[in-house]
Amino acid sequence: MQRFSFTFPPPRNDLQFVQRLEADGSLAPSKLFLVNRPYPYQEDRIARLADEGHYLVGICAFENWPARIHNPHDEAGVRGFDLFIQPSYQRFIGFMHHFRDPRDVFPDDIPLLDMDFSDYVQVRKRGQAKTFDMVYYAGHSIEGKEDTVRWSSVIKGHDLALLVIRTLLEVDPSFRVAIVNDVFGIDHPRVKNLGFLPYRTFLDVVESAHVLLVPSAVDASPRVITEALCLDTHVMMNADISGGWKYVDERMGAFFDRTNYLDVYARLRARGPAATRGWFLSNYANHTLEARFNDWLHDCILRYCAFNRFGGVLYVCLEGDRKEERQALIRGELFRHMGIFGDCVEQVPAASVPGNPHKARGLSHLAALRRARELGLPDVVIFEDDFQFIVPRQAANRKLEALLRDFPARDAILFGNHQITRHEATPDGAVLRARAGAWPHGYAVRAERYDELIAGLAEACAATPDDAAAGAPLVDAVWTRFAESANVHAFRVPLGEGMERYGRLGAFGVSTEASCVEGSCPHPGPDAVTGCRPFTRG
Repeated sequence: MQRFSFTFPPPRNDLQFVQRLEADGSLAPSKLFLVNRPYPYQEDRIARLADEGHYLVGICAFENWPARIHNPHDEAGVRGFDLFIQPSYQRFIGFMHHFRDPRDVFPDDIPLLDMDFSDYVQVRKRGQAKTFDMVYYAGHSIEGKEDTVRWSSVIKGHDLALLVIRTLLEVDPSFRVAIVNDVFGIDHPRVKNLGFLPYRTFLDVVESAHVLLVPSAVDASPRVITEALCLDTHVMMNADISGGWKYVDERMGAFFDRTNYLDVYARLRARGPAATRGWFLSNYANHTLEARFNDWLHDCILRYCAFNRFGGVLYVCLEGDRKEERQALIRGELFRHMGIFGDCVEQVPAASVPGNPHKARGLSHLAALRRARELGLPDVVIFEDDFQFIVPRQAANRKLEALLRDFPARDAILFGNHQITRHEATPDGAVLRARAGAWPHGYAVRAERYDELIAGLAEACAATPDDAAAGAPLVDAVWTRFAESANVHAFRVPLGEGMERYGRLGAFGVSTEASCVEGSCPHPGPDAVTGCRPFTRG
């Protein structure tokens, strides 16, 4: 089973890499992307990334996305974008969210994790004296660009902030407030009007206040909340906020609305100095968050595709003029159709024996098995580049998960079954136990059986002339000997077949015997040597 270790990044844009932690402690780009906002103009890009073997994880970091956006100052395409009807939604392996009731937003089939960018905020205190009663951050509005002010007015709750600040100035003669990135222009001796500040200076202002005002409603877990908690500043939060509510309780701050904000503020100021930093750092330590993120992500990857439960996936691909075409075919099957994780997939160049495709095929599988042994994989999935899945990913997952659960003593699994010439059937008929047949187009095998198959293939290939394509290939005899003694399981209704089965591209020009599925078994009858028998588990 693969294990993937990732390090959660700070947000930079709407689509970004998650770094992967290497064995030596270094960080490298992974094939995992975080998508943190609507992408109505990037549908093609999202699909292309998925087709190339990247996985997509959503994170709620833009207003109340992926619920419908209602900010009237967003672009029409953003407001009308509905993720759940986009084809690319099926490419997401999971979603990190901030919602109180996430199943009101997400379908039941998507794995969810209660985690935000704001969880990963850890800032140092610098000992700033508490000189302000309140600090308010008015958002990323840009002076001279009225559209950004209008946008932030909804996100950062300008109207409610103005109501709270003006009322407190009137009723409390000692009230002092700092407004960061001020858009109000309140001319008052107890109001500190600040522009857009360097980050460290901004944190110093937050630390110098007793209370952070957060009047936002559709904001997606603002990081200023956790920055304030790290700086021992209480948080006075809009009770209707979309995200960030999880950080506030009676010790960390308080919720307010338009009817009770004076009482809530008075209670917060009566508490005395805040002691929120210790609580936040103990509950949201980075190493704890990364372990939780990794465990969840690992589970998402396995749930998205059961093939990711194997140690690795190798595919045999011919070299030459059609190399790119054939690579595109098989990688499309693995990544786009079946969702097999890209970091686990590796190509093994196919051997070329122009006079004997049977020998070429045997040498190619020999190279793949040797590569699996070299990598130390506990088990491996091997596909030829003409393999085609004939069931949807979700159906393949159910069938494969059931087989892995019900047959723990398996030595090998066949994903197609037209190579089988003799089998036993399970009582329910869903799984076959192969006893003889040609070398398969797609299969999984355990490491304990690598040496046996490698030795058999090496001997068979050495005994096969380069210019003799006729007759029963010796490589098929290797598989039959293996199946006679090993636990080789297959699906009565297969997951896929080689494309040559359907008269399309044939990887090695190899034909196989008739299918051993219901209605077409070439050896009907109960004969214990030549025919198909009732299945006995053992």
